[in-house]
Amino acid sequence: MNKKIITLAGITALASSLFAFDFGGSLGNYTKLGTPSNPSDSQFESFSLKQEGIFSLWLRQNFSSSSFLAAEGDVRLRYTNQEMKNSDGERLIVIPDLKTLRFFKKFDSQLGPLSLNLGRFYFTDLTGIIISQATDGFTFSLDSRHLYLKTFAHYTGLLNAQNTTIINKSKNLADYKIDFDKPYFFAPSFANAGLQLSLPYLFANQTLSAEFIASFGFDGIEKGSDGYNRYYASLGLNGFFMKNACYILTSTLATDNDFKDLSNLSKAIISFFPGFMNSILNLNFIYASGNQGSLKPFTGFTSMTACNSLFEPEYTCLMKPGLSLSLKPLQNILVTANTDIILAFAESSPEYAGTEAGLNAAFQIFSDLNINAGFTEFFAKESENSKATIILSASLAF
Repeated sequence: MNKKIITLAGITALASSLFAFDFGGSLGNYTKLGTPSNPSDSQFESFSLKQEGIFSLWLRQNFSSSSFLAAEGDVRLRYTNQEMKNSDGERLIVIPDLKTLRFFKKFDSQLGPLSLNLGRFYFTDLTGIIISQATDGFTFSLDSRHLYLKTFAHYTGLLNAQNTTIINKSKNLADYKIDFDKPYFFAPSFANAGLQLSLPYLFANQTLSAEFIASFGFDGIEKGSDGYNRYYASLGLNGFFMKNACYILTSTLATDNDFKDLSNLSKAIISFFPGFMNSILNLNFIYASGNQGSLKPFTGFTSMTACNSLFEPEYTCLMKPGLSLSLKPLQNILVTANTDIILAFAESSPEYAGTEAGLNAAFQIFSDLNINAGFTEFFAKESENSKATIILSASLAF
């Protein structure tokens, strides 16, 4: 009798577990056309192409109302050619990648809810510009009404450098040079650790935040990162100053191995909500230091393109004021337009480098089918640096 009860309990537990198991996937397409031609000439006389077919799968296993395991991976068939009229630059490769393998657990405590993330997951810093990528590690956070505290530690050396580009020290780039013909090429090895503190509603519904990140480079599976250490200390302030207007301010001081040279990254966003078509108007400003007085050129961690110039500059030695407007003319359509001015700021005074303008539209045809189309043009002061880009993407979930 006891054996039957135990067997029945086991079957019930297994059925309950299978019921909590959820999975799905998507089929996607990504096409990017770019031209380095002078805007006054025939732009598409010579253009580059990046074409990807993407197959992704995800799953989630709930263990309880406060814990789960989530995973997501994809396989990309990637075709690239830097100059379509020249077949020498063609490359076709199949790229597998594991985007997420995350265990999440939430705990109750007298201080407030505690949360643990463990495994591979997406991480972004307080600014959203320094680090924004997948990482392997953990975050442990406390989220109470008047205090948010998060500690974290990550490792990058197991990521696929085909999809995640990390800024490495320039003098050792010859030691670490990605082989674009390999489906999986390990990223540079860095161990990142840090702490983030936020004080919500500290005064007049304003939130004060602080974050410190230390990054230590060493030789892992791939060589070329040993001894390249970076440190970032950020302060942020955000909140509403009108019923329909809010702001985000962040400023970061950064240094490297010897702690002698300081650099700065500062960002300001002011958002207005006009009240029609779910529109949002953003005024943006970004400053990434060059050689200004005691400051040196700023260097982030995750490679990010600051503008659509032919040279695709990082966030360093520049100022970038601009504005953007997003609205939903229909429930299933989101349109975004933006324009930015790029000022090169390598020395004490900024110099005009160009103007960028873009238009993007996202269409949710059905709940499982999304299509995106975007066009961006960079009008450079030096016309040979101008660039036009068209991006088309679609995703069908199942």
